[in-house]
Amino acid sequence: MLQQEDYAFSSMAFAQTHKLPILFICEDNNLSILTEKSIRRNWELTNVLNAIGMPTVDITDDPWLIAHYTKKFKDNLPAFINCRTVRHNWHVGVGVDNKPEWDRFILIKEELNKLGLLKETIEIEEQTKKEVKRLWNEHSQKQ
Repeated sequence: MLQQEDYAFSSMAFAQTHKLPILFICEDNNLSILTEKSIRRNWELTNVLNAIGMPTVDITDDPWLIAHYTKKFKDNLPAFINCRTVRHNWHVGVGVDNKPEWDRFILIKEELNKLGLLKETIEIEEQTKKEVKRLWNEHSQKQ
């Protein structure tokens, strides 16, 4: 077991033992830094957590699925959601793998456009950019 997984698993096992109301969520890109998980280990965390009685699910990082399982597990905590993701940047963001297979942001924008909501989508995106810029400037002034 890798050191980071050991700390995470210990925390999850403690939460299960004490029935703590915690929802654990893992953004799983199938890599351990730059190596595929299957090269480093032959087990899945969802299987280990199931073995100790924790409710788990292994899903894609679809926001609707995440919301569904968050609601489903709400009254049965602790629980674990493993979200399979498509990664673009390396582990610490210093490099880039290949172009992602798909980009959720673009896909959702396209769907909203099909629904006739392009104007609203652009408006929200512009408001978000302004707010991020404002927050960045505020943060920069404090330093």
